[in-house]
Amino acid sequence: MTRAATGLLLCLLALLPAVPLARAADIDCAKATTNVEKLLCADPALLKADAAVAEAFATAREAASDPAAVRASQRDWLKVRNACPDAACLATVQAERQAALATLTAEALRQHAAKRARLRHLLGWPEDCEQSFQELLSPDGRGATTLGTGVESHPLGDGRTLYCVQCDLAAYQATSVIMLQEKPEGPGTLLRFPLYDRDGAKIVRSEDAFLAGALDFTPRTGELTVFTKARGLGDCGSYVRYAFPATGPKRVTVVEARVKGCSDRPPKETVIDPGTWPLVKN
Repeated sequence: MTRAATGLLLCLLALLPAVPLARAADIDCAKATTNVEKLLCADPALLKADAAVAEAFATAREAASDPAAVRASQRDWLKVRNACPDAACLATVQAERQAALATLTAEALRQHAAKRARLRHLLGWPEDCEQSFQELLSPDGRGATTLGTGVESHPLGDGRTLYCVQCDLAAYQATSVIMLQEKPEGPGTLLRFPLYDRDGAKIVRSEDAFLAGALDFTPRTGELTVFTKARGLGDCGSYVRYAFPATGPKRVTVVEARVKGCSDRPPKETVIDPGTWPLVKN
């Protein structure tokens, strides 16, 4: 991740709408002008129900495999809601929409679960990875509904495909395993990766199948970048680029590795650029 790329990402985030569709219920009652705004502001129960619909919409959109379709259906519903002449109409359409969104979310989660189960049967990633992921979805865990299948696929060429499988989710980064599929519809091989950490002035090298950090695959080069934050600020940790040779005994090679130790002082930089950290191996 170069400084330019990081800056571009921040610029793109800044271009996102300041008031997304999911927050349609955020009405300034002191400035209510339309009939539906006045109806909502006159009844706290209706205003609360509208906020519940907005929250249900956000969940359904995040869970959906086609978020654009959910957004389009929400726009259509807003037209129906805004045409309501009285409070009784509003209460009815709010209840109907909340039920419809809950159905959309449940169906999306069912599809994600079925797809992940099929992929695991084919690729065979570790049981402890799958158990951790299912705990994220459970009500006793995080009760997450926005993780999707938790699996990303990236073609490497020559029929080979790399699968990044999410296992867990910590406070600021996920834990994943990587499966290499040598041919379409074939089984997967669990890859192990060289890892780097800093112990004072010493660089410590280890190897593991579980990767903690943000994963970024570059199709042009066929490389996987893993940015592992040692703390939430992301100002220290490791930044490693891996390649996957088509032949030879080694399935994973290190293209670039950078490690930065944590200091007691907070960083002065507003943009963290791990691509400038001290180089370990090139």
